[in-house]
Amino acid sequence: MAIVAVTDVGMLFLRNPHGISHNPDELVSAGDMERGIQALAETVPHLAAEPR
Repeated sequence: MAIVAVTDVGMLFLRNPHGISHNPDELVSAGDMERGIQALAETVPHLAAEPR
């Protein structure tokens, strides 16, 4: 993961069917949340294993 060489911060974006963010009307499906959690769970161990 090359990003660890650049920053200590990352963001995970989930799709939104209406493109609304930072708004009370923001909506993410349970399936997309599950995919996001899975992506995070698969990524964190790789980042943690890389030397700093």
